[in-house]
Amino acid sequence: MDKRIQEVRTIVIDWLREENYQPQEHELANDIWALKVNVEGTTLHVSQNTQCVDSIAVWGVWKISETERDLLMNHMDENERLQLMQELVLWTAANNAILFFFVRPNPPNEITEIEISSKRLFFDSLNKEKVLNALFDVRSATAAWSALVHRHAGVFLQRQRFIAPSG
Repeated sequence: MDKRIQEVRTIVIDWLREENYQPQEHELANDIWALKVNVEGTTLHVSQNTQCVDSIAVWGVWKISETERDLLMNHMDENERLQLMQELVLWTAANNAILFFFVRPNPPNEITEIEISSKRLFFDSLNKEKVLNALFDVRSATAAWSALVHRHAGVFLQRQRFIAPSG
């Protein structure tokens, strides 16, 4: 691993530990290095992709629960699901902190997970605040997406899903 890449990895781990996160290193196929971080009950990743050697990104995969999948597939017709997808696209496009999202496997007919990524955080301007903001931006995006799904399905959002455990 390149010296600069190793330095950035170490600094990011130190920043996360300073904020009482417990970053866990893990391997991902297309990443030089990757960390798992639990943010308010949501597992997010901080990683450096092999194609972006001058930056890192924060991303997460929101797995649609059986209940939410039931709301999407059984309580919404195809037109309602298309409207939901359109609103998700517009919301994400308007969110300056988010670079991209993927809805898998075949929206709007089948949705099992949504991957959301922050914009790239370039080494030359990287600081602790940017890393933490990216973590919270991606975490907030997953909560907003879930709220939109519930709103479109006509169901009140369950609070316990997004509240961090106390203690």
